[in-house]
Amino acid sequence: MAKKRISDLIHQEAQNLPDSDGTPVIEVVAQEVLEEDAEPANELPINATEKPTASSKSPTKAELEATVTELKAALEQGSQKESLLQQQIADLRSELDEQKTFVKKLQKELEQAKPLKAELEQVKKAAVQLAEANSKLIAEANGAKEAYGAKEANAAKEANAVKKERSDIQPSGYRKSPGKLPNYAPPLPKEPVDFATNTWLLD
Repeated sequence: MAKKRISDLIHQEAQNLPDSDGTPVIEVVAQEVLEEDAEPANELPINATEKPTASSKSPTKAELEATVTELKAALEQGSQKESLLQQQIADLRSELDEQKTFVKKLQKELEQAKPLKAELEQVKKAAVQLAEANSKLIAEANGAKEAYGAKEANAAKEANAVKKERSDIQPSGYRKSPGKLPNYAPPLPKEPVDFATNTWLLD
């Protein structure tokens, strides 16, 4: 069946060919095909040089110019996109360099801060020790103050007790009266004194 279809196609093509003018002729190479491997006639490969038809004619000059214009526009757009992408790449590289510089600066500052951190830890420890010592001294001072207050209270109690004992020894109504002085009279002269004899100094 496949052989018959191929031969029918060859006869039809031969009838359609013009008889003159050296028009290209379709050359068909017939090959023997087994029926089990046979395919439909419309899918069989045909090695032939086909006659150009109206649909496969070469494009016109206007179409070519339009195509060239479209290609130039596409090329221009591609160039613009490429330049834009290159600019973005340059910006990203610059930003990356800035980030690297910033990271290096931070690392350097971190290295410089390590001794300060250790010193700060020592200061914290010293502050804690001072606070503990201060609390201890305050506690000791409070204890000494309480002890001193207790001693003062005991001394005051003892003084009050001594005063009470002394007041118990002397009665409260006792009043010491001063003693009477002896009556002393000057001795009288035995003979009267002559006043005239005592006034000689007045002359």
